[in-house]
Parts: sequence; structure tokens; C-alpha cells
Amino acid sequence: MNSNMTFGNGTSFNISSIMNMTGNGTFDISAIMDMIGGKKVTFEAEDIKQTYSGPVNFKIRVLESDKPVSQQTVVFTVNNKDYVGRTDKDGYATLSIDLAAGTHYVYTEYNNVIGKNKIEITKAASKLTAKKKTFKAKAKTKKYAITLKDNNGKAIKSAKVTLKVNDKTFTAKTNANGKATFKIKKLTKKGKYTAKIKFAGNGYYSASNASKKITVK
Repeated sequence: MNSNMTFGNGTSFNISSIMNMTGNGTFDISAIMDMIGGKKVTFEAEDIKQTYSGPVNFKIRVLESDKPVSQQTVVFTVNNKDYVGRTDKDGYATLSIDLAAGTHYVYTEYNNVIGKNKIEITKAASKLTAKKKTFKAKAKTKKYAITLKDNNGKAIKSAKVTLKVNDKTFTAKTNANGKATFKIKKLTKKGKYTAKIKFAGNGYYSASNASKKITVK
């Protein structure tokens, strides 16, 4: 009990110094683990809660016995799909991922140790911009354009929007600039109409709508 225990790698510790601890004395078992080749793996990361604005950057720091794990591979698992990352010189690894609104869990694995974090995404607001328009009755196809953007003024692309006029519904999809163009057909009777434009929302953005006057002369 009064001797040192020595491991094959030359490290040692005094047994009695551990056995005789009383009161508030503590002993960090990770010190022994380091001696026999085992290292305590820990993760440093924060949960994320934000409104959708594009890909989320989840950052985590990997430590072994409180020392950064540099230039090593880690595996992130989100929604049952694996992504491979690599730590930098300070032990940080980053996952950039586009997630729909909802609650998601990120599992980070390194050296058979798994960490768990939560990412909560809420839908961003959307805004439809449309203007009143006048068409000539003789035009067979009347083109009517609108724009769809988020609460920060960023274009919402590849979104389905609908336009209802004179009991007929037309559909279109926004381009990279958030612009969608409807091709209105069989609207030849002169008069004033109300065009109701609607974006039903999707996994990333909330619904929005607009109503404008269309005149056919």
C-alpha cells in the first residue's frame, strides 16, 4: 500500500495517496486512465434554437482528457443520416446542414463516445409582393408576375404559388430571384377582377397571401 503502481509505459502513482483520502479529498480517475492508455472523451457544444435562414452551422469541440483532439475524424448523425467531419487544430469540428422547421437531434461520435445536442428550427415568415395590372382583352395569354421573399428580404426559390381569378386557379413556381410568372388564359371578357395570390407555406417558410385588382380592357 505504501508503494507505487507502475504501468508498462513507465508511468506510476502512489496507492496510499488514493486509499488514505478522507473528508473532501477527491481523485480524478481520468489520471489513471491516461496512465493505462485510456483517455476520457468529452464534447463541448451548445444546442441551437433559431428561425430558418438557410443551413445551420453546428460546431462542437472534441476533447480527450481535457486536451483538444486535432485533425481527427468525427461522425455526425442527423435524422438517421451520417455526415463525416474533421477536427481542426483546436479540436473543433463543424457540420453545415439545411434543416426544415422542427426539432432535430445531432449525435456526434468519436472513439466510441457519443454526444447529443438539439437543434430547433422555426419557420421564417414569407411575404408576397404583387401589383395591380391591366391587360388587353385580345391577348390570349396574360402574364402576371409576383415575388416571394422571406422576412429578411431574401428570395424564396422553387416555391409553389397559386393565383385565383374569375374562379380559375393557376400555378407557378418561383425562380432563383423569388419571382413567379402566371400565364392567365381564357380571361377575355372586359372588366375588373380580383386576383388572389397564395403561398401555402412549406417546411421552411410560413404561408402568405396577397390580393390585387386586374383590369381587362
